[in-house]
Amino acid sequence: DFFSNLLSKGLKPDCTMYTPMIKGLCKKGLMSEATELLRRMEDNGCFRNSCTYNTIIRGFILNSDLQIALCYCDIMVHRGFEAEAETGSLFVDLWSSDQLSDSSKELLQK
Repeated sequence: DFFSNLLSKGLKPDCTMYTPMIKGLCKKGLMSEATELLRRMEDNGCFRNSCTYNTIIRGFILNSDLQIALCYCDIMVHRGFEAEAETGSLFVDLWSSDQLSDSSKELLQK
């Protein structure tokens, strides 16, 4: 694949290469592929940044998997990053639409 080809040529992809690919996979609803690319990103020594976390979180929210989105949000916060305005807005919209379970609301309040 694209990233393996880069690595074999001695080129090291960074967040500015991985994150748009993850965003594209999320837009197509290919969340398992996006998650796999996120994993491979760190395996290849490229650590996630705020933009990468916000991209995967928004992807899971927009693909109706709030539980995983909240898990990534928790990881993001523990690694010292914050939600971007767009990500926060999606959570606020969900909160106000009463689509959240009580356990999801508890996680979100953290």
